[in-house]
Amino acid sequence: MNTKTKVGFIIVYIILAVLIVILGFGEEIWLDESFSIHMMDHSLDEIIHFTSIDVHPPLYYFILKLFVFVAGKHMIVYRIASIIPFLVMILIVGLFTTKEINSKAGILSMVIMCAAPSILIYSTEIRMYSWCELFVVCSVIIAYKLARKDNTILWVLFCIVNALAAYTHYFAGMAVMIVAICLIINILITKVDVKKRALKWLIANVGTVIIYIPWLAVFFSQLESVREDYWIEAFTFEDLGEYAEFVFGDFSGFVAIIYALIVCAAIVLLIIRRKKIKTFKFAILNLIVFFGYILGGVLLSIIITPVFIERYIAVVIPCLWLFVVFTFLGEEDNKIDIATAIIGVLLLIYNYYGEFRWKYIDKNSTIYDSMKNEVKDDDIIFHDNAHSLSVLSVYEPKNEAVITEEYLSAEKFQEWHELSPNIDVQKEINIPEDKTVWVILKEDDTSILDYLASKGYKIEERCEGTLPAYKDLLPYVLYKCYC
Repeated sequence: MNTKTKVGFIIVYIILAVLIVILGFGEEIWLDESFSIHMMDHSLDEIIHFTSIDVHPPLYYFILKLFVFVAGKHMIVYRIASIIPFLVMILIVGLFTTKEINSKAGILSMVIMCAAPSILIYSTEIRMYSWCELFVVCSVIIAYKLARKDNTILWVLFCIVNALAAYTHYFAGMAVMIVAICLIINILITKVDVKKRALKWLIANVGTVIIYIPWLAVFFSQLESVREDYWIEAFTFEDLGEYAEFVFGDFSGFVAIIYALIVCAAIVLLIIRRKKIKTFKFAILNLIVFFGYILGGVLLSIIITPVFIERYIAVVIPCLWLFVVFTFLGEEDNKIDIATAIIGVLLLIYNYYGEFRWKYIDKNSTIYDSMKNEVKDDDIIFHDNAHSLSVLSVYEPKNEAVITEEYLSAEKFQEWHELSPNIDVQKEINIPEDKTVWVILKEDDTSILDYLASKGYKIEERCEGTLPAYKDLLPYVLYKCYC
């Protein structure tokens, strides 16, 4: 990479980093993000306890706890903890692509990673998905290097990275398992030092399992719990449409069709020109990981119990677009650099503007907007659902948040009263008569209003709206009840 190209690489990377950080200033959170924030009020032992009765492994919460310990409890700190691994991931992709193809392809690969649908929102979300993407991409790159050349250090890294992935998200663990299977198949097919390399493969994977042993008992306990009762509905073929919408965007949009056509064109090109694409093996590896991952999730949902939802695809979204990059740009004497650059930049602008618009331009008025300037510290906020309970407990940590056990009976997670100090889970409604009560209802059950009316409260319906998040778009009704 010459000096001019290095400067261009750095400039493009800085621009992408700044754009992504700007997205990170959004204040809106949804249920799962609020859960992550609540976790930061607890010790590592308590985090392990809460995750053990939930459905995810604990590593992400440990990482987030470290960021909070260093920089404090602020929304931007929570989001930076997700932005950093995403920026590391696209940097690794850019450098690797530069080495394997050329510097122009390296720059374009970073742009295309950020131009992919769904990826920017998960790069700033206060969840574990950007860390999953980083670990899975590292696993794929390391496996590709090991398939070409034996290296003890890389075997150690492969072992560690795969363990980190499994400790971050169970489906990230499944993704790196697919990578490991692809690697051993390649070792057996190439027939080069098969015994030596197969032994190292075995040792590396046994090492991953050993590292994971402390969490295995919890994993099996969670698996049994999910089998008995879980919120995900049974898999249907309609879910495939939801998966496609997540990968390409809303199919009613012309741009979503462009994304789909790009992937289809890459698949066709890979088939008909495979001998001329020098990065064919890396492209096909990413394609296998992507589709193998989705197939694995679907089969688990059919054979065992429904456990796979569209947002889990975020774990392997980079693999799909790495496949596209290494197919289109991996051919010798490639003449489509300019076209790829134009399309990539246009899609990046479209993707970024869409994320920016909903956060900063088209912000809908929410139930929280209707109450935040009036709520006093001693007011009570009553909920009939876990979503508003958890989210508004973050926005209004000084207010007592009340819910009854009946309304939480359908939730997988039950220990909300221990998760946040301002949450009060009651067996039966018990509201002091001298407090102003804000009631947020998702269902048609108005028994809380009848209760308050019997106590002499005046009931004022304020508005119908959503929570301040892009995912919790169900209508909620807000009431102000006062004496």
